[in-house]
Amino acid sequence: MSKVNVLKNSIFYTIGNIVPKAAQFLLLPLYTQYLSPEEFGLVNSINILILILTILFSLSLDKAIFRLYHDYNSTDKRTLISTLFLLMSLVSIVLLTICFVFKNVVSLVYETIPFYPYYIIAFLITYFNIFSLLPKALLQVEQNALGFIKLTLSEFLLNTGVIVLLVVIWKQGALGMLLGLGATSVLFLPYYFTFLIKRINWKFDRLIAVEVIKYSLPLVPMILASWILNVSDRVFLERFIGLKSVGIYSLGYKMSEIVLVFSTAFNKAYEPYYYKIANMKNISIISIKEKLKKINDLFVSGILYISFLVILFTPEIVGLLDERYLSAKEYVPILIIGIAILQISGLFGFTILQSKKSKFLMYSSLVSAIMNIGLNILFIPKYGVYGAAYSTTLCFLLLFIIKYYFSKKAFFISFNWKLFFFQIMFLCGVLITVRFLTNVVNQAFIIKGSVSLITLILLLREHSALMEQYESYFRKYKILRIIKK
Repeated sequence: MSKVNVLKNSIFYTIGNIVPKAAQFLLLPLYTQYLSPEEFGLVNSINILILILTILFSLSLDKAIFRLYHDYNSTDKRTLISTLFLLMSLVSIVLLTICFVFKNVVSLVYETIPFYPYYIIAFLITYFNIFSLLPKALLQVEQNALGFIKLTLSEFLLNTGVIVLLVVIWKQGALGMLLGLGATSVLFLPYYFTFLIKRINWKFDRLIAVEVIKYSLPLVPMILASWILNVSDRVFLERFIGLKSVGIYSLGYKMSEIVLVFSTAFNKAYEPYYYKIANMKNISIISIKEKLKKINDLFVSGILYISFLVILFTPEIVGLLDERYLSAKEYVPILIIGIAILQISGLFGFTILQSKKSKFLMYSSLVSAIMNIGLNILFIPKYGVYGAAYSTTLCFLLLFIIKYYFSKKAFFISFNWKLFFFQIMFLCGVLITVRFLTNVVNQAFIIKGSVSLITLILLLREHSALMEQYESYFRKYKILRIIKK
């Protein structure tokens, strides 16, 4: 798979991610008319529970397919997929049973949300979602970007249709939105099973199962810790402040996740390509790393520019929503910075997993998650939603630093720190200038649109010259040496 194909698949994945995300944002003004901040907070709280349960129900076994798929020939691949499917089916039904048996313990997650019907819905949605993980992972590892897009777009259209019916037309509120989410998982089960039956031989290989478990289990605490970093703030907001604060904060967080449209699309195309290139035997390690470094640098520049755009247009986006949610715009810039840092740190994860040192990711995620819990307990009761935003961003920065440290002990690929330093300074300068101009002139949207286009052109065409111009400055003050250390 060439760099051209990575770009092509990234475009496909971007379309597949942009269309649902764009539609979700277009529907937000509609949803905020029919859902109060409390109801919006309830839906997001249950979604968080579903995400955490999905990690536990799957034990991240589906992640093994990305690293192990290319280690097997075509016959053994069928046994690998079959073993994974049978193992995931067994684990998920066992954990579903445990959730119902220990329902009194699980229901302690949220103080203000009743077990019936919300926790039951969360359990069932999680269970049925498990069967979608392996087909989607296989579509990615087989580099079938178009098939992946068709599946995700079909799921989104069905999901949106059911939610609009239940929430807007039948006015079922938070319950209707959650039922809409569950309907998609159930109705697509025949497709998931049909897809997998074509690729499995119904054999369970004990040795493969052991290899898969050895690879995946260290990822579970890492992924759980990552989700704690992403979502524990809303659990503490619900406990200390209330569901209304969760709803407003979640809306701000959802706006910040526009950055994920780009990063998720890129990663879906890049992950199989990365491991394929990194494991090539016919070229030198230096050539491999140089090839991957160029793509990494392109990704970081893209993240910085998209983060800049979201911060720039936040007031206009929030202005489209119901007035009950207007305060969400105050938290978006803080969260954007954190999410951008988090996405960039994901590149270090590739280098660590390539060396099969997943324990490093576990350590870094656990430390950051523990810090996040501590900061949430410290900041949220005192500073409310601002405390949640700042604690999340600080912990994402800590995670970046720790993962960078561990990546230097693995399949390390350096960054173009000089380029990124000037990009950040340049974009910050543009934001300050635009804020001044829009306070003086009324045509804010026209100014911002023009500045966005000009900034993109400058970043693409003039930034290299700017780097060379300041080469002597870097040598004089030894900034690069400090950053590299």
